Amino acid sequence: MRSSGQKPITIPAFPFNFPSQITIPKFTIDKFFLLFWFSEPKEKLRDKLRTKMANYYNIDDILTEEEFVPVVFHKAANGVIIDPSSETNSVEQGAKVELPLWLAQELYLRQAVSISVPACFNQKTRLEIQADAACVDLKSRSPFFYEFGCKIAPLVGDKTVEVLLLSAFKIRYKEILTKAYTVAYTAASKFLTLLTKEETNLYEAAQSSMAAFKKWRMGGPRLQRASVLGRKRKPIE
Repeated sequence: MRSSGQKPITIPAFPFNFPSQITIPKFTIDKFFLLFWFSEPKEKLRDKLRTKMANYYNIDDILTEEEFVPVVFHKAANGVIIDPSSETNSVEQGAKVELPLWLAQELYLRQAVSISVPACFNQKTRLEIQADAACVDLKSRSPFFYEFGCKIAPLVGDKTVEVLLLSAFKIRYKEILTKAYTVAYTAASKFLTLLTKEETNLYEAAQSSMAAFKKWRMGGPRLQRASVLGRKRKPIE
């Protein structure tokens, strides 16, 4: 229930020539519009936009921030369509919903929500990683498991998430390089289905490195005469 002394939040005007209040027609609205849910000085908003634009066209970063996280609203919000079970376009204080990371992060910075640890970092996943990290299907947990974890860790205040990421990567890093250097791509196809996007990039980079090394070994002399050796001065007659 909403406390009697707290007013619900309404979406303020965009800092240009827009109406005094905006109603969001659907949930899949561009992320930058949600930066203006809460009133802030225009200077701060411009700084935030510049920072966001740095990774705006990074596909991996965009997909990572589309991962859903569980949140609890500390303030009521009007003019949104987030909770499908709600008959009105509003979210009550104390409501528990799942939001994409990019939206949850912006609301968290404005102290409007608290964020819980996503299911992909739950106790079951941790126990599986402790038992045999190389065999865990991290891709099914999150295609961007490591990047997602690095972004979520400071928001949930759980340092064990960082420990989990480091532990998993240290073990799987060795296994990935071993497979890339010694096993044919077709033979490693089952192993590749377990890898996250970051790990797949690492595997492909290792294979490219090995292919370049083999090409260097097979082609031409390994040592070449330095051009400076042919520049000796002729003896004076």
